[in-house]
Amino acid sequence: MEEFKKAVKINPVYVEARNNMAGMYYALSLYKEAAREFQIVLQLAPDNLDARVNLAGVYYALRQFEDSAKEYEIYLKENYLDTSAWYDLGTAYYYSGDKVKASQAFSRVLAYDAKHQEAISALAQVRAEIDKEKQ
Repeated sequence: MEEFKKAVKINPVYVEARNNMAGMYYALSLYKEAAREFQIVLQLAPDNLDARVNLAGVYYALRQFEDSAKEYEIYLKENYLDTSAWYDLGTAYYYSGDKVKASQAFSRVLAYDAKHQEAISALAQVRAEIDKEKQ
């Protein structure tokens, strides 16, 4: 970590060092610090998809589900076959209270991987909750 901090102090726009430092913060469960660094990376390099998907995960860990969903949406425009990201987007929608969008995201996972067990279970649960709310 110290090496990354030194590199960033010498060169504040060193994207790779900031990205790696953010990843280390995340691994240490220092989510606010990770979010700050990933945000800086994205200011410097808006097309950095690794930072984008990682920021989505950090927001999820911080229970900022709407922010998480927004970052996953941006990421998935370029990586639309990433079933893990679609699943995570579905859970972010679910926890932010949007069960319809959660259902759509889980369905997208299954369109690409029909045997994705977590998505099968999540979709069944969300659809059951939606049906129950309609009654």
